[in-house]
Amino acid sequence: MNYGQLQRMKEKAYRHGAVNSQIEIDLPLQIRALRKERGWTQPQLATQADMKQPRISGIEKPGATHFSLETLRRLAEAFDVALVVRFAPFGEFLEWSDRFSPDEFRAQSFEQELPTLEARCDLALGAGAELMAQLAEIPIGQGLRAELLSRQNPHRREPPSRIPSGAAAMALGAAA
Repeated sequence: MNYGQLQRMKEKAYRHGAVNSQIEIDLPLQIRALRKERGWTQPQLATQADMKQPRISGIEKPGATHFSLETLRRLAEAFDVALVVRFAPFGEFLEWSDRFSPDEFRAQSFEQELPTLEARCDLALGAGAELMAQLAEIPIGQGLRAELLSRQNPHRREPPSRIPSGAAAMALGAAA
């Protein structure tokens, strides 16, 4: 972001116009990039998303479509990626806009990302097991050992202080 852009952002209409442009221009470019990254044609994406090919063609044209959340959900499911819709400060929005390039945009499917996610879990479990082994060798009382463990990973100290909303809560409920 440069100084001139910051000055324009002080105008509310400009700020919200920039957000609308990002939705109407960058989303179609992301969809096209994901489709091409997977080597799919528009008819193949249409089949995956249970839509018609002319709809996909319109979706991929910047400024041609107003997106509904349902359409975005279907596309995210077709690509097997997460859809993140949230409110954000303008600084974060500007950083995203400045960094976004349709030629470099990538979002791995869950299956592609799974080995990385599993490696992260294995690493976290390994680090926790190593710490437990080290603490087991220290001749200290249980109270101090528990305190040291909670300092190392405060998320394990007690149950969550809030219940997640939406799909995360449903997924947690189904897992229990």
